[in-house]
Amino acid sequence: MGRTPLILFLSLSLSLGLHVWAELAQAQDAAESGSWELLVENAGISSMHTAVTRFGTVILLDRTNIGASQIQLADGRCRINPSELQLQTDCSAHSVEFTPGANTLRPLFIFTDTWCSSGQFQADGTLVQTGGDNDGFQKVRYFAPCADGSCDWVESDGDVLQDGRWYASNALLPDNRQIVVGGRGMSTLEFLPARPAEGALYSAFLDQTRDAQNDNLYPYVHLLPDDTLFIFANRDSIIYDYKSDTVVRTLPQIPGEPRNYPSAGSSVMLPLVASDGFREVEILVCGGSAQGAYQNVAAQYPASQTCGRIALSADDPQWVMEDMPIRRTMGDMLILPSRDVLIINGAENGSQGWGAASNPVFNPVLYSPSAEPGARFALLAPTTVPRLYHSSANLLPDGRILVAGSNTHQFYTFSGTEFPTELRIEAFSPPYLNAAFRTMRPVIETSPEDVAYGDNFQLLIRLQEPVQPEKLMEISLLSSPFTTHSYSMGLRALRLDVTNVQDLGDQMWQYTVAAPPSAVIAPSAYYMLFAVFSQIPSVAVWVRVVGTMVCGKDLEGRHMTLEKADIFTHEKWGSDGGDAEKANAQWVTKRLYPLGFTGLNMHADCGERGSLRVEWLPLLSLQEMKISTDEQLQKLAEEPSILGGNAMQVLFEGLVQHEEPESHELLWMDKALADVIQRAF
Repeated sequence: MGRTPLILFLSLSLSLGLHVWAELAQAQDAAESGSWELLVENAGISSMHTAVTRFGTVILLDRTNIGASQIQLADGRCRINPSELQLQTDCSAHSVEFTPGANTLRPLFIFTDTWCSSGQFQADGTLVQTGGDNDGFQKVRYFAPCADGSCDWVESDGDVLQDGRWYASNALLPDNRQIVVGGRGMSTLEFLPARPAEGALYSAFLDQTRDAQNDNLYPYVHLLPDDTLFIFANRDSIIYDYKSDTVVRTLPQIPGEPRNYPSAGSSVMLPLVASDGFREVEILVCGGSAQGAYQNVAAQYPASQTCGRIALSADDPQWVMEDMPIRRTMGDMLILPSRDVLIINGAENGSQGWGAASNPVFNPVLYSPSAEPGARFALLAPTTVPRLYHSSANLLPDGRILVAGSNTHQFYTFSGTEFPTELRIEAFSPPYLNAAFRTMRPVIETSPEDVAYGDNFQLLIRLQEPVQPEKLMEISLLSSPFTTHSYSMGLRALRLDVTNVQDLGDQMWQYTVAAPPSAVIAPSAYYMLFAVFSQIPSVAVWVRVVGTMVCGKDLEGRHMTLEKADIFTHEKWGSDGGDAEKANAQWVTKRLYPLGFTGLNMHADCGERGSLRVEWLPLLSLQEMKISTDEQLQKLAEEPSILGGNAMQVLFEGLVQHEEPESHELLWMDKALADVIQRAF
């Protein structure tokens, strides 16, 4: 978006006068640098953790052990918790739901302490929130957003973390499980939900990256297109195969300062694009604190001014360093619909921690990955509100950035300090939202609710001026991350392939778009879909990327990777009896299968209510499975508990007792998936 030629301003100033010149210059500056607006003066809480739901509402979440907040729970409700460290009877809320546009707040009920916890959305749009401090150390919490404002947090009695997690990171995997990595004093990672007999895994990498300051907390975790994970902690990074618990590659150390909590910068995986088959992968890490800044707060060492960028798809990946316009620690990094990166919030000196930073950075910075080196950064319009420790920034569907939080104190403190606890919510409008570009902004008139992997889908898009949109339009998907401590967990951006464009007349165009090819490229979830015309985005629509549909319903979008496992012993064993690839199916359980069965047929009766029947296909004989049809198969039918506490018998229509049965209409699966089927049908 280049500047309007100077001669235009000069001619206008001569004809309209200096006053008009000043107004035009101000408008031009806004077009170049963006603008700020105050949305809420007092949100009631200072948001340590923030996430945008598929309904466009925003979940704000603080910690509970901070005493009373500034907003009361509804209907006289109080939280009575003898384990609470500060206020055992607390009638104030520590989480709220914010509705942009209306700018309204709804208090939510959170019971256990969520201090410095982690989270991620799963395929059905439910926010899964894990860990914290004190009584929240091993907790798993769920928030299933709703349109009618009746939903609230649910704290699981059955689901718990295997290791307590404080300052951990979550990432969504292709099978719709989450991997939870690290935490204070925890050199382990684990899967949620865990498979039978699947425990937490020791990580030597997390041990090796822990220093005197614990600069390996909230590690950066990105799912790569080859189904491995990029994990970054302190200054080091690895490629990790989570399926085999193997470090595939150790990458070079990034130059400069530590980059993770309490010395955090931030990190994003740059957008994946269909034009190269989603194969080219680059990671960007920006900012951080000087070594020792957390331990020597009085020194207020200058923060890092560098970004490191590494091309993981290169033969010899190396960090390429660039200088930001401003030093920054605690900066949030977001990917915009334009595929640019926004760096916002933070401080020029110190580190994360209570009272550990100074010299707030008021100016966001725009980073354009496709620009030439030396021309990638642009300084944007400043806010007037300091956003330091425990602040957050999230992309909204309308393209604005919601900014909330900032509390550098142990408790809410509003006086006698340079940086009071911050309860205001702001929105930053990037330059692409300037009114000068209003007629360039596309409008998505119709879109599907669900798109299946590998399918083509149609969008009807209206443009407001005559153009050639087939040359300038991009279709992008952006996930909704869980943002905390300067890191947006699960942030993912894709540029999709437009396979056909049809002019329908009256500035209406039909775009045929190819969906992501697999859950490795885009784990099943709700995404914001933007039409972007010449760098100007539409308002997003929410679409769910799903797997195979059954009776028009997607059962959580899960994908099956079958394993030959003996459910009596949970020991893996092999056989030549089946083709592993053919044994895979595009419908998912959570890997709890009848003994030795390695395939399935699925039959659906799509009547008024809908029904589902699954037949397991044994590729191995009963002798190979070393079971007795008379005894152990009957034991299976009579004792569902043999699969473990999370399993149940969902369907049992009879057991055909042949030595090599063609099928058993017997389905075992975990209770969570069974509940999904019941809801779907």
